[in-house]
Amino acid sequence: CSFPIEFYSLEFDTNYLYEERVLRLMRGYDEYNTLLLPPRQVNDKLPYELIDYYQEQYTKLAEEEKA
Repeated sequence: CSFPIEFYSLEFDTNYLYEERVLRLMRGYDEYNTLLLPPRQVNDKLPYELIDYYQEQYTKLAEEEKA
């Protein structure tokens, strides 16, 4: 095969589970439940803007629970 192929198991892929949590928090899905993002290479992370937004929201929630 002349191009890379990635195999993974969702049961063991902690990165997939983390990305699912991040994406479920995002707004901007259309009426077909699609969120358009730039294409990624194999093993690339989500755009840092999404990760930053998730971490900010997670921090706010943790602070609210402490109060």
